[in-house]
Amino acid sequence: MEDEPPLEGETDDNNNNNKAEGANNNVNGDGGDAIMGEASSSVTNDETAVDTNNNADNKSDEGGEDNDMEDASSAPVSAVESSEGGGDDDVMDDASSVADDKDEADDTANKKSEGDKKKKKKENNNTADAAAAAEGGESKSDEPPPNYPLLVGTLSYVDKDNLRRHVIRGNWKYEQTAEAAAPQRFELLRNIPPEEDVTQLPMDGEFNGSFSLQYAFKNTKGKLKLKNRTVAESGVVMSFKEDKDNEGEFSVNGRGTNEFGVFELFGTASKAASTAGEDDGKEYKVKVRKRYISLAEPPALEEKKKEKSKDKKRKLGDAAELLDAKPQELPPPTELHPTGVICLRGKLVRHTSADLSLDNTIIHRIKGVWAMGLDVILADPDNTRGECNKFEYQHKCSGDSTVFPLSGRYTGSFYVTADANNKTKVAEKDVILKFSKNSEGYHNVEGKGSNYYGKYTITGTLDKEGVITIFRNFQAPKVKASKKSAAAAQVTVSTPEPGPLNGAASSASISSAATGPNLVSLDDVRAPLAGSGPVPVLDPPRDYAAVMRGILKIEADGSHTCTGNWAVTNDHFQSGLTSKYHFGIEGHRAADDAKDMLQRLKESGANSDDDRELKGVTGDGGATKTQTIMDKQISMKFVKNDAGSYNVYGRGVNEFGEFNLVGTLIIQGKANGLMQVIGYMSSHLNL
Repeated sequence: MEDEPPLEGETDDNNNNNKAEGANNNVNGDGGDAIMGEASSSVTNDETAVDTNNNADNKSDEGGEDNDMEDASSAPVSAVESSEGGGDDDVMDDASSVADDKDEADDTANKKSEGDKKKKKKENNNTADAAAAAEGGESKSDEPPPNYPLLVGTLSYVDKDNLRRHVIRGNWKYEQTAEAAAPQRFELLRNIPPEEDVTQLPMDGEFNGSFSLQYAFKNTKGKLKLKNRTVAESGVVMSFKEDKDNEGEFSVNGRGTNEFGVFELFGTASKAASTAGEDDGKEYKVKVRKRYISLAEPPALEEKKKEKSKDKKRKLGDAAELLDAKPQELPPPTELHPTGVICLRGKLVRHTSADLSLDNTIIHRIKGVWAMGLDVILADPDNTRGECNKFEYQHKCSGDSTVFPLSGRYTGSFYVTADANNKTKVAEKDVILKFSKNSEGYHNVEGKGSNYYGKYTITGTLDKEGVITIFRNFQAPKVKASKKSAAAAQVTVSTPEPGPLNGAASSASISSAATGPNLVSLDDVRAPLAGSGPVPVLDPPRDYAAVMRGILKIEADGSHTCTGNWAVTNDHFQSGLTSKYHFGIEGHRAADDAKDMLQRLKESGANSDDDRELKGVTGDGGATKTQTIMDKQISMKFVKNDAGSYNVYGRGVNEFGEFNLVGTLIIQGKANGLMQVIGYMSSHLNL
C-alpha cells in the first residue's frame, strides 16, 4: 500500500517528534554530554559574568579601570564560541578555562585594589611631608649624604737607583666630620716593568700601599691615648679614562681590598701646573673617594692586650669613668742646671722626604754644640773661643708619621778636643729621647744613652721655637771583682751618680799598695805648678802605646775610681777593638787629695794598683783569650787649662816598665768627669 502524503499539520508534528527522538538519543548517547556541557557552560558563564560584574563594580567603587569590566564580560563569549566547536573535551576545557579566567580576574582585581590603597596612602604621606616642609620641618624621606673617606694627593713617578714606580701619595680624611680631624697619610705604589715608559702618566695598573689610621686606647695607667697604625692595602686595580672635552682631565676608578673589606675608588685626576724647567705632565693631582662594597669585621686593636692579664682589665677600669675623670695636671718644666753639668744645646727640626729627596722618609735631626756647662754655651753662642764642640742626633721614620717632636731611639755623635788642632769624633749608642708636654706649653725631655765614656741619663727641655737644651749625668759602671780578689777578700763597689773616681781596688791591689813601697810618687810626675793660672791644652805625643777613655769619679768617703775602655789606637776605638780597664784609690789613703779634688778640682794624686785586660797573645801563643796586666802603681796630677777642662799628667809602673800618661779631664759634675789619657813609654814630655 502506497503511503499517502502527510497533511501539512502532520508533517510539522512528525518533524518535531523526530527531533525529539534525536534529542533523546543524544541524551542517552554521546551527544548528551555535549548538551550537558553546554548547559553547565552556560550556567558557569552566567555565574562568572555575575561574579566578574560584582568584582568590576567593586573595583569601580575603589577607583578601578573600565578595561577590567571589559575583560570580565568577554570571558563568557569565548566560552560559548568554544562550545560551538563541538568536542566534549573542548567543552570541558572551555569550562575549566573560564574558571581559570575567573580566578585570574579575581587576583587582578585584588592586586589593583591593594595597589590603589597604597597609592592613596603614599599620596597622603607626601601631602603630610609637603605640609611639614611648608611649616619649616624636614621631610622624613631626606637622608644625610654618605660620609666617604676623601683621598687627596699627587700622582708622580720615581726613576732612580733601579727603582721604577708610579706613586700616589697624600692625605685622607672623612668628608663629613663633626670636628676638624687632622688628615692622615696614605700611599699607593705601582712598580713599572722595564718594557713600560715610567714617565708616561697616568697608566692603568695594579697598585699596593697603605694608609695611616688613628685609634684610641687605654694604657696601663688607665689613660685614654691616641695611637697610629698602618693598614695595608693590596690589589688596588686602577684605571684612568681621559675626558675628551677637557684635555689633561681623567676620571679615576679603582677596586681593592684591605682588612676592613673590599672597596671602590672613584674620582678625578688632573694635570698639575708645571713650573719653569719641569717636564709637562710630570705630576697629576688626584682626588678620589673610597666606598666599601663589602665589609669585614674590623680587628680588635686592643683585645689581645686586654686578654693577657685580667689584672690589667681591673686596673684600666671602665672607659666612661675614665672620660668623666678630671685630666691629670701637666708636670712643671724641667729645671735647667746653669753650670757644672755637661750641656748640649741645639735645634730640633723635621725634614720631610721632599726636603731630603728620599722616598717616604722623615728625619728628625738635632744639631748644636755642647760644653761643660750651660753658662759656657750662653756666654759664647758662636763658639768664638772654641770652648764648645759640635754634636748631632737624628731619628729616621716613615713618611706616614706626622708627630713632632717624636720620641724614640736616636743615633749620632759628638766631638771631643784631643789637642789644640785635632778633634775626636765619639759615637753615641742607644740614645733614647722622650718628649712630654709640660704646664708651660712646651716639652720636657728625658732619656738615656751610652758611649765610650759610659752610660748616662738625660734631662732637659724643648721650647716652642724648637731649641733643645739637655744635660748628661754619667753613671760609673759597677766593677766586677776578679777571681783573685774574690779569693782574698770581698770588696763592694758603689756606683751612685756619674763622675770621676769611684770604687775600690782589688784585694791584691790593696795589699801591695798598703805593704809595698811607693814605686812612683807625685814628685815623679812632671806637670806645671798649681796656681800659675790656666795652661794651654795638651798636644798628645806622636808615638804612644795606648788610648784610654773612661769615667773618673770621687766618692764622699774619698775613694777614687776610673773605669772605661782602652785600645792601641784611635782607629781601633772607632771600630770597637777595645778592652776594659780600671784603677782607683781607697778613701783613707787619699783623704787630703779627695778634699782638694772636691773643693778646687785642681790637682790630685793616687797611689794604687790598676788591673787592665789586654786582648792579645797569651802565654802559649794563642790569640783567643785575654791576659791581665797589673799596673803596680799610678800617680796623676790635674791642672786646669784655658779651654775650661783639665790637663792630666801621670806616671806609672807595670810589667813592661815605667810609662807616662797625658790627657784631658772634662768635669761634668761636682765630683766626676770624662777622662781620656794616652800612655807612652818615653819619659820625655815638653811642658
